[in-house]
Amino acid sequence: RAGEQMGELDAERLLVHAGPPIEWPRMWGPLRGAVCGAIVFEGWAGDLAAAEALAASGAVKFAPNHHFGAVGPMTGITTRSMPLLVVENRKFGNRAFCTINEGLGKVMRFGGNDAEVLARLAWLRDEFGPLLGAAIRAAPVPLNPLIARGLAMGDEMHQRKLACTSLLLRMLAPRLAESVKALEFIAGNDQFFLNVAM
Repeated sequence: RAGEQMGELDAERLLVHAGPPIEWPRMWGPLRGAVCGAIVFEGWAGDLAAAEALAASGAVKFAPNHHFGAVGPMTGITTRSMPLLVVENRKFGNRAFCTINEGLGKVMRFGGNDAEVLARLAWLRDEFGPLLGAAIRAAPVPLNPLIARGLAMGDEMHQRKLACTSLLLRMLAPRLAESVKALEFIAGNDQFFLNVAM
């Protein structure tokens, strides 16, 4: 979880985001939507209106993902209880963090914050994240050869990652086989590898 990997997130109402430092009054619509959804997701407010009031009151702190060695697509919102992907450079010992890609359509990274978005985030936190974490810990994925192969197959590591997503799924499938839903989630999301690539 983010709070465990990025210590300060656990200590206070702190949300990290993509881009440079920014405060609530200067945030654009999708980022505000994601912030409000994240506040409800964390249980700091009971609904979106209360979440907006909390964010506007100054009771929530905001910081860039990069201040914590993390990245995130679009709004890049990361909260303390979201599961994180960890990419480690074993030679030098440095690590980078990113949330799990939510899929396509209505998602928090585009400012989505309704019950469907929050339910998917809860599933990622409670079911998919622990299953994926166990699979990766059992057999860490060497990313350089996977990415090299994906590039040779036509991926460009931003909007076109079908090959890398498919290759990753192929590597993880034996350890995710207990969950058809997990396999279908990755298989149905050509963007799954985006967060890893970032």
